[in-house]
Amino acid sequence: MYSLDQFASELVSPGVDRRRLSGEPAPQRAATAIIPPSLNVERQGATYRVNVLLNGELSALHIIVDGQIAQTIKISGRSFSNELPEDSIPNGRWVNFVAEDKNGLRSTVRAFFLGTTPYKGKLNILAFGANHFNGAVYGGQSVPDLSFAASDAERFVLGLQQFVAPSYVSYQVIPNDGDKVTKEGLLAELTKLASDTGKDDTLVLFFASHGMTTKEGFSLLLPSNEPHSSPVELPFSLISAALQKSRGRIFVFLDACHSAGATQEVGSDQLASSTDRNITIITASKGQQSSLENAAWGGGAFTSAVLATLPNSSGTIFGQRVPLNVESFYANVRKAVATQTHGQGTPWLRPPVGLGLQSIN
Repeated sequence: MYSLDQFASELVSPGVDRRRLSGEPAPQRAATAIIPPSLNVERQGATYRVNVLLNGELSALHIIVDGQIAQTIKISGRSFSNELPEDSIPNGRWVNFVAEDKNGLRSTVRAFFLGTTPYKGKLNILAFGANHFNGAVYGGQSVPDLSFAASDAERFVLGLQQFVAPSYVSYQVIPNDGDKVTKEGLLAELTKLASDTGKDDTLVLFFASHGMTTKEGFSLLLPSNEPHSSPVELPFSLISAALQKSRGRIFVFLDACHSAGATQEVGSDQLASSTDRNITIITASKGQQSSLENAAWGGGAFTSAVLATLPNSSGTIFGQRVPLNVESFYANVRKAVATQTHGQGTPWLRPPVGLGLQSIN
């Protein structure tokens, strides 16, 4: 119900690891009651009735539509009640209400489905898959070619065009030849595309390649520049830096080995650090798992699961058919991959923190 990170203001104790390892006694800290605000929201006719209670000092009520903060109401005291007309809420899929206290503790999210009117923004898509690695050698071992990365990228784009693009006013696809892509060229394209992604827009990225997680973090591997030389490493931190200028939603799909490392990257932490930064990362595998592909599956297990979920990406809430929210979408993909690979592949999710429900379509 509550993400642990929000309790940092009360729980963080700088240097605790050093003190424990050196045997120093822990400093005495006063007992603290960590009680987030209590939020209740009811939709009655064309009005949202909001009530907030807290045994402390309230700070704000955030109204979030599809992962973007639409309105922040400054509040104070220990209670707050208000009625918000439905026509004051921007169009979208989901509206979410979150209360916050002066220490940054947040209530549970109260979400309501708005409708299926197309988003007023555009959909930006960049996808690439690298099949051939020019006989590259990494860590003393040869980097094998892939069979379906390029076709998976093409399939992914076609799937988005068919099942996601109709939910937007317009869309654009940035074509990429994964076997000829350069680190500098790809980062330049990402930077330009991020700058072109406004507050109402959505940016979807898809990368299919080899991946490697080291103590420096997660990197995508690109084809080597010279035959039998080292592959080009593209740290996810650089991808994150290239996306900083985006003001809209970002969805990153990583079909690469060990790709869950990207969700623990310093770069992705920085990218998702501010409350108005909306980035969702869905990866093909966790830990030391590989991202598996097979001709019988039509390509990569992860990409195939994503594409199988897109046309069926709706569910039922209170008897109403609604687009799947990100968490439910991921759950379907994870189940499909785990079943297909007999547990050898486990997709991983890093959702935005504290922004409530949203859908990709």
